[in-house]
Amino acid sequence: MSNRTGFTLVEAAAVLVAVAVGVSTVAVAIGQPEPEGTNLPKQDPPNPKANDPETIAAEKSAKAKAAQLKDATQVRGIHQGLVMFGQNNNDLFALPSAMDVGNSTVKATGAEKDTTANIISIMIWNGFFSPELTVSPVEVNEKIKVCTTYEYSMPKKAIAPITALWDPAFSADFSDGNTGNVSYAHLIPTKSRRDLWKNTFNSKEPVVGSRGPKIFGVKALEDGSVEPELAGRSNTLKMHGDPESWSGNVAFQDNHVEYKTTMTHAKSVYKDAKGVEHPDVFFYNEPEDETDTNAFLGIFTRAGNSTRNFKPIWD
Repeated sequence: MSNRTGFTLVEAAAVLVAVAVGVSTVAVAIGQPEPEGTNLPKQDPPNPKANDPETIAAEKSAKAKAAQLKDATQVRGIHQGLVMFGQNNNDLFALPSAMDVGNSTVKATGAEKDTTANIISIMIWNGFFSPELTVSPVEVNEKIKVCTTYEYSMPKKAIAPITALWDPAFSADFSDGNTGNVSYAHLIPTKSRRDLWKNTFNSKEPVVGSRGPKIFGVKALEDGSVEPELAGRSNTLKMHGDPESWSGNVAFQDNHVEYKTTMTHAKSVYKDAKGVEHPDVFFYNEPEDETDTNAFLGIFTRAGNSTRNFKPIWD
């Protein structure tokens, strides 16, 4: 049998047909759209632990921790504002009665001006922090909201808008159906506490913090500690940690912030008439303290020279 070096006409024709069919198939494939769904982004496979109780609890705990840290940052920011104000004011914190001496901002006179709303509004007016900073990320009271209408010049609610020193429309009063714009408590600025309402840089002295519940008394315990007696259930117990007890962030005069699970500080004490030291509850004005200089943090809608002139609000 002899070898061949080419195609017969029949074989050549068959090859041409095969090539043509192949090219046609490729052309059709190129011209056709891809099957539906092939261009969609790839999705991760379902997480079998997504509905696992432990996973849900861990995520909830992480969110609570992040909110608590943000709250601590805001508490520290408010105190930093007071510190910076004091640096340009002989170390004294903002005191409306010392600023609005011409009565061009509010109708109240003298120490009656020294309410929470006026103090915080002065800080916002002067740019030490924004209205957003004064409402906690863990706020649960629907009557406390960020003030979105703050007027930084010519405030309409002022007695003389052109010479006003803050916006009087900013409110801290969330009682009796009102809407307030402040979540946090601060040291009561009574005349007896003038030496505390300033930059002291004392790590034992609380000045700003998460607000507390209404307290009607304090019970001394055998171990030397005290137990605040609450007037009832409170929104402040729902904001951090255990809903059965208070916890929150507190800024001290050296500007460090602590997350507290008790309403006392180990180093914060007051003395009674006999000179005996007792734990100082943050949100209670101990009547045994004749000097009236114990730590008393709150939100105050009425003010004056003495503690009895101030009206604190709770919840």
